[in-house]
Amino acid sequence: MASTPSEPPATKVAKEPFAPPSLAEDAKPPTTTFAHLTADEQAKHERIREWLSADEYKLDDKPLDEAERFWLSEECIQRYVRASKGVEQTAKTRLEATLRWRREYVFGTELMNPESFSVEGETGKQIIFGYDHARRPALYLLPSRQNTDGPPQQIRYSVSCSRARSDS
Repeated sequence: MASTPSEPPATKVAKEPFAPPSLAEDAKPPTTTFAHLTADEQAKHERIREWLSADEYKLDDKPLDEAERFWLSEECIQRYVRASKGVEQTAKTRLEATLRWRREYVFGTELMNPESFSVEGETGKQIIFGYDHARRPALYLLPSRQNTDGPPQQIRYSVSCSRARSDS
């Protein structure tokens, strides 16, 4: 049966997930360890860790909860020190800004439950499909399929999809 101009053509749906591509011999999977810290980077890292771990440390007059302390892993602090080009005060400012942002969107609470933002996924505006060159699952964003207005739910959905991609 030929399709008419008013009907979209039939699409072929993949019934099985794609297999990960084989890893080329010269390609190396991404690493998350930071074993090669200089003495200066290590000292800055330790000072920031001590500053955040102090019992009197409070962010906006509220102590860090267990989920926030868990998020502040050794690798996390190292990423912030390196991203700030070793400027300790900049790393501290960025860490605090990120913690405030995480509190604003209540990550690590019941609001990160998939049922609380399931309406965001109804149109397929984000899909995990295929792999990149390092064999990591690829997350595609399709803004033309936007179906909601409020950013808090959209941000929680995007974070959830990103976490699902990194857990794959």
